[in-house]
Amino acid sequence: MKLYNRIMLGEGGRYVKDCLDNNYIGVNFLKDIDLSNIPHTDESVWKQNLVAKYLESHPDKTSATARMAIGFMWTVCYGLKTGDVVLAPNGEGGYYVAEITGSYFYAQGKELSHRRTVKVSVSAILSCRPFFILIFLPCIKMNHYGFS
Repeated sequence: MKLYNRIMLGEGGRYVKDCLDNNYIGVNFLKDIDLSNIPHTDESVWKQNLVAKYLESHPDKTSATARMAIGFMWTVCYGLKTGDVVLAPNGEGGYYVAEITGSYFYAQGKELSHRRTVKVSVSAILSCRPFFILIFLPCIKMNHYGFS
């Protein structure tokens, strides 16, 4: 079943243009760790391991914040499936629409280093007018991720 996911591409959507110009979505939590070498067959174990790493590198953060960040990272890196649709706020009341086309990859040294490739379906659309919310959103299963 195709899922629709609302994902913030950086705080306030600051990376949305770069992401969609270069056909990827990504996150930057624990951006210096390549997740490719960390087994991810058991989601719970993976998350526990990375929550601990997150708290080590961010001692000022709460465990709830760590769990939210790592949960979002899991979704982007492994939870989304090929064919799922991502709705990314464009910062102007609309959304970019893209479809997941590839598996997780690590882009060392980049701001959003944990990435998935996407195909942009529509270039900036879906105005958030009340009729859109009332008619379209109840028809699909949509998850909301990221921090705004």
